[in-house]
Amino acid sequence: MKILENKKKRNLIIAIAAVTLLVIICIVIVLFSKGKNNSNNETQQNANTAGIYPVDIQGDNNVKTNPDGTKENISEQLKQTQTLKNAEISNITLTYVNGVSIIKADVKNTTDKTTPELKLNAKIKDDTGKVVREVPASVYELGSGESKPITISITTDAANAASIEFSLP
Repeated sequence: MKILENKKKRNLIIAIAAVTLLVIICIVIVLFSKGKNNSNNETQQNANTAGIYPVDIQGDNNVKTNPDGTKENISEQLKQTQTLKNAEISNITLTYVNGVSIIKADVKNTTDKTTPELKLNAKIKDDTGKVVREVPASVYELGSGESKPITISITTDAANAASIEFSLP
């Protein structure tokens, strides 16, 4: 009877130890994979911003603040239509709401061929012309002469930007 009781206790201890070891291994794997993902995200973020760190653009000379707290960019320079080699960017707007700056624009394919993907860079500039943030954007399957909207969201208050310069990568 006592031998049977000791075996049960021993098996219980082994089972608890095995489960504890399994939990520890899972935690270690999660921590290492999370650290690896953060490293990849930082690399991607640095690649996307080309060494330009996300900073809020101070001031309010290009901003209209709505009663709901939303900031709307009113810079005439920001709204100007831009012509690239194979595209036209128009109807550019910039708003800041709930901690996110949202850039919207219409992209028109100015070539005589369908473009499977049109990659763009958006350089957000302050009043001095300094680029404070650079972000990529893409428009997919854009027919000849066709326009499609793009939306770029960033977690920086860029509402006071003086301009946004679109370019091809």
